[in-house]
Amino acid sequence: MEEETEMEFTVDIYPNPAREGNINVRVEGGGDAPVQVRIVDQLGRDLYSNTFDTSALAAGQQLALPSSGQGGIYFLMINQGQQQVRRKVVMQD
Repeated sequence: MEEETEMEFTVDIYPNPAREGNINVRVEGGGDAPVQVRIVDQLGRDLYSNTFDTSALAAGQQLALPSSGQGGIYFLMINQGQQQVRRKVVMQD
């Protein structure tokens, strides 16, 4: 039987709670494949979606969010291959 090994992500989101234009993500670990970063609302609608090289996220990346005008609870989804990490993000008005 073959054993599958998966590299795990270390995800930092700061600050949290965040304001529009002031949310940063740092992702370490994972493989060399591109990483998709999405922020969705509680109904699963995309607020933000972009794909990054792993090296850009390891150094930290500020996300340019569109003006939603609404604070609330959102989910940051990090996808790379078959791996997915989900974190809660609180956005302030």
